[in-house]
Amino acid sequence: MKLSDFCAPFYSTTKSKCGIKGKASQPSIAEFFVATALGDFAKIELVFSDDLFRKWFKGEREPKAELWAKVAEVYDETRFSRAVSSKLNEEVLSDLLAAFGIDLDEKGVADKFAFSAALTKQFGAIARGNGEADDIVKEIYVQYLKVKDFPDYVTKSQGKYSKLKTLLYSSEERLFEEFFVCNTISRVPARYHRLRDDMKIENVTLEKLEKTSSFTMLVGMGGIGKSMMMRHLFLTSIGKYAQTGKLPILVTLREFGQDNSDLFNVVVDSVHRFDITFSAAHVHKLMDEGKCQLLLDGLDEIKASDMDAFQRQLDALIDRHPKNQYVMSTRKFSSFVELSRFTVLFIMPFNNDQALELIDRLEYCPEEPKLKQQFRDRLVSDYFKSHAEFVTNPLLLTLMLMSYHRFADVPEKKYLFYDQAYQTLLQRHDSDKLAYKRVFHSVKDPSDFTLVFREFCAKSYRKGDYEFSHGKFDGYFGKLKSLSRMDPDMMKLDNFLFDVCHSACLMYEEGQNYHFLHRSFQEYFFADYYSRQDDTTLMKLGSYIDTADQILFDEGSAFDMLYDLAQDKVERFIIMPFLASIYDNEGDEDKYWLFLTKGYDFWVYQIYRDDVIEDAKAKYNIHERHGMIRYENSPSSVILSLILKVIGADLQFKTEKPGTDLMYDDLICERLYGELLRGGGGSGNTVIMPLMRVPEEFVKDPEKFKESNLGERLVLDEDGNPVEFGYIYAFKYEFGLTEPDKYPAMKAFWEKDTCPARKIYDDVGKYYQQLKEKYEHANELDDDDF
Repeated sequence: MKLSDFCAPFYSTTKSKCGIKGKASQPSIAEFFVATALGDFAKIELVFSDDLFRKWFKGEREPKAELWAKVAEVYDETRFSRAVSSKLNEEVLSDLLAAFGIDLDEKGVADKFAFSAALTKQFGAIARGNGEADDIVKEIYVQYLKVKDFPDYVTKSQGKYSKLKTLLYSSEERLFEEFFVCNTISRVPARYHRLRDDMKIENVTLEKLEKTSSFTMLVGMGGIGKSMMMRHLFLTSIGKYAQTGKLPILVTLREFGQDNSDLFNVVVDSVHRFDITFSAAHVHKLMDEGKCQLLLDGLDEIKASDMDAFQRQLDALIDRHPKNQYVMSTRKFSSFVELSRFTVLFIMPFNNDQALELIDRLEYCPEEPKLKQQFRDRLVSDYFKSHAEFVTNPLLLTLMLMSYHRFADVPEKKYLFYDQAYQTLLQRHDSDKLAYKRVFHSVKDPSDFTLVFREFCAKSYRKGDYEFSHGKFDGYFGKLKSLSRMDPDMMKLDNFLFDVCHSACLMYEEGQNYHFLHRSFQEYFFADYYSRQDDTTLMKLGSYIDTADQILFDEGSAFDMLYDLAQDKVERFIIMPFLASIYDNEGDEDKYWLFLTKGYDFWVYQIYRDDVIEDAKAKYNIHERHGMIRYENSPSSVILSLILKVIGADLQFKTEKPGTDLMYDDLICERLYGELLRGGGGSGNTVIMPLMRVPEEFVKDPEKFKESNLGERLVLDEDGNPVEFGYIYAFKYEFGLTEPDKYPAMKAFWEKDTCPARKIYDDVGKYYQQLKEKYEHANELDDDDF
């Protein structure tokens, strides 16, 4: 087989049937495979015209021996296989297999991961054979589908995740176990600091989590260590794979979407990147047998536009493979809705002992041993009380230690804290100013770098972008206004990228994308940038925030810091226009419902069918556990969240338990079913309600329901159908304005004088009146204003 033979099957005169997505021409197909094989060297080696690539494709000319030698020298099978699998056109995958002599039987399913691995071996053989090799695609494809053990995955994944760079160790990787301190996991939110032993999990492992539920969601604030926790769970499990036979798979959810819009493929690729013998067929088999532990890291990092697709695909994946363990991590972000079948657990902030243990583990300024001891003493004598928010957060605690070295103190205001931390990161290269300046490639002075990076952070945070391909980064970079003030010979994209990742160490490259070392720095620079803008820009920002999808702005500190940096501007040009749109409208009741609509968007509540529950208890002799049911309302608007913090109001208010008069059929968004766990809760059976969310088509179609194996797990009625124990409802507050007569019980429920929302509405209204009085004469010139 030659290069032309290898490339030919991927071309079609019909664009949609070409085998490589986005590569519809003959030259582009040949270039894609050779460039992918060369990796970074492609920019140097492939300075050819389309005409030559076309001749390579047709076999009219062959690449020179020197080029094949270079390909063989730098060939990375994992890189090639991942790139090919991500670009294969799955709509014509069966045709591609047939073109390489692979015939599928009636039950056969085309496996793109096994196929990409076979193509990888074939291309490597061609390169080593100076442009020609035996046809081995079919042989390798069949061989890889039969693989039963994955030593490469176990070894390479352990090697990958057992070391990492951190904020403190940005120049070299360090062993994870050297500095990891395990957070406590709690069954109640982080605000409950005094926990009973049965409400918390210490030294957590996947085995311990599974005793609580096979489906767990770990929720924690930014910097609390969610990804570190997922890494810890993975490493403690993969080390026991030979004994347990359960394969942990760590999936980075920010990779879902755009080119990777299939969750199952993202799961397979998470193993395939370490072991190209691992295919989709292996995942199906392992998951059918219940031998997978899926660690889904970063629900909050999925784009808002991709969230619905992700949830649908996750439900389908669990429905097909319910016997596996699923653990997901996330921040609690705007529009956060707990997935019904997942048990929510909370990653707790550090207690004092954990904070001290982390400091003891961290190696910082070993040449000054007294420094760390002084900081440790200061924690005990002062910071545990004065800086509780920082000390209990592993990321912020690390930044505290770094800043203490330079400033000998830690400010309480967050924006001052991040300013110190940023200066520490910049200055740590060298205390000598000249040497410090030479660190940067894109600027002559670090303040110029700050100017550009500040604007980049502000614009990207506003759009909800936390991860950047090279092209997306370039798109933002090219539109930065601050570039006009820079030396164009120095301030180029590649130079700036180098400085961001290596000089300032504020971002890092992984998987061909760029990520913030931690998003809190992006939040700080967003606040810093807009605090410096004029009134008109602040008004535009306020309008944008009010109308944008609030999921773009998570529960971070960006707006808190902006308020601290420019209180008057935020009050006048962001908060007041938002409140004016509510309280300056006609009609008191309309104002109240408008407040709920703009501030909270919708209310999600649950109602159980108590009679059905009692019947099930009698029939099965069960002990039922409803779990913690909270009827809490958190603002969906980041502006209202900021206002409530300013006036000292609770960010959540609790409503009374909904009555059956609120059971509106058209508001049902989920039906709740009970999972029958034999042997739980003593000698009897245990029904946990609610746990399972069953797709409507499974309930309506007995065959689909039977194939899903859900019948083995659910409480069923006499006809073999799942028993509905209750419902989850979603009520949009705008209905109180647009359809007041359709939901009379709901309207009465929220308009009670005792409803907690009433008091918040009144308190915010008083605050708005105070602002109007404060700025009544704001546009008038003072005596000293000229």
